[in-house]
Amino acid sequence: MFYNTIALKGQEIKKARNNVDRQEDRIMDFFECFPHFAFAPFEINAAFPDMLLTSIRRTITDLTRIGKLQKTDVLVDGPYGMKTHTWKIKQ
Repeated sequence: MFYNTIALKGQEIKKARNNVDRQEDRIMDFFECFPHFAFAPFEINAAFPDMLLTSIRRTITDLTRIGKLQKTDVLVDGPYGMKTHTWKIKQ
């Protein structure tokens, strides 16, 4: 889902929505390749360095909200020494 917080119109909003759809597809494809594993957003970012970490977090939140992913109780050490949650594909 694209959140139009900067009032895009016409072709610009269409392009932004298509980009978000591709990000969702790429992230879901990643999780589907590893259905028994849970990943933190920064780990997914390592697989997709062309995506902004904030966009990955937004996509994970959206996919969780619509029931495609689920947040786990598994915490991993993040890149800044803080624990971070992981997500996995919803079975």
